[in-house]
Amino acid sequence: MFNSIALGQADAMVEKPLEPRVKFLAVIAVLVSACATQSDVGFSVDVQVTLQGTRSQAAGGDEHTLEMASIVLESADLELCAPTAWQRAGDMLSPISQAWAHSESDPTHLGVPHVVQLEGQALLGTFRPAPASYCTLALTFGPADDDAEGVEADPGIVGFALGLKVEGQPLVRVADSQTVRLPLTRLVLDGAAKERVFALDVVLDSTSWLTGVDVTTLDSAESKSKILQNVAASAHLQ
Repeated sequence: MFNSIALGQADAMVEKPLEPRVKFLAVIAVLVSACATQSDVGFSVDVQVTLQGTRSQAAGGDEHTLEMASIVLESADLELCAPTAWQRAGDMLSPISQAWAHSESDPTHLGVPHVVQLEGQALLGTFRPAPASYCTLALTFGPADDDAEGVEADPGIVGFALGLKVEGQPLVRVADSQTVRLPLTRLVLDGAAKERVFALDVVLDSTSWLTGVDVTTLDSAESKSKILQNVAASAHLQ
């Protein structure tokens, strides 16, 4: 009897090969654990936009005073330099996403539209990126909805991306969309980074908003499109 019990215990101690399903679950657990570790690092990147100036130079070289401007930042994205295979796998498994009132947002996408007034500024939000290298900030100018931040200052901007009043000319509104990508000085976020909190300050300089535009035809489709392109092109990081 003793020998048979000892033999049973010895058999129980023999390590059996893992079944394929168990191996798969183990790999998933390791990846999810890695994603959680990355999230725990706690990086944050604030994005603020400022409209600077009240004058702009139009076609012919004449300068004009801007009496009013409402510009809608529809969304902002923090873009990777080049995603690695590991990061792509982590993105596929990561449960981090959040449905906001305006568009789907996640740690590197801000989807709440903001209306910014002439000589005003707005905090678009805060990115919560995973450790990686980021090379671009993408800003999309697009139509505001009635829940956009700051819309109360200009309710007529709903459905439009831009409202502009040049002295002596009627108010014009533009409903198009435009995206601009601003290069970053390689924002490297990893475990070795000394800082955990960063800020990106974007300035829209009014000087060039009317470049190539005839102010007597501001309401034409061509002029409207050109103005929005100029506004987007004026964006730069301070």
